Amino acid sequence: MTHKQIIEELKHLPTIERLRVVEEVLHLIEKDITQPQAPQISTNLKNQLTKAANSLLSDYTDDSELTVFTSININPQFCKSKKSSLKNSLNLFSLKRI
Repeated sequence: MTHKQIIEELKHLPTIERLRVVEEVLHLIEKDITQPQAPQISTNLKNQLTKAANSLLSDYTDDSELTVFTSININPQFCKSKKSSLKNSLNLFSLKRI
């Protein structure tokens, strides 16, 4: 049913019923606004992104040229190994910028 068809049907209702419909629609909109859902991506796109991320993971965990900047200004207590330093570095970097 299109919005024009809905409007036409609403014209046939008494005013109090139209107000009830409007109230319910406003509640639905409020719910959508206050509880936003994560954007939906296609399964195909999700699979492609996962495959791409997995194929690059070893480069970022094992290649020191790609992770050279992750060790700048890092407190050693947060980084137990080079493999975990990337995530910790990014977390610390974002905290320092606040």
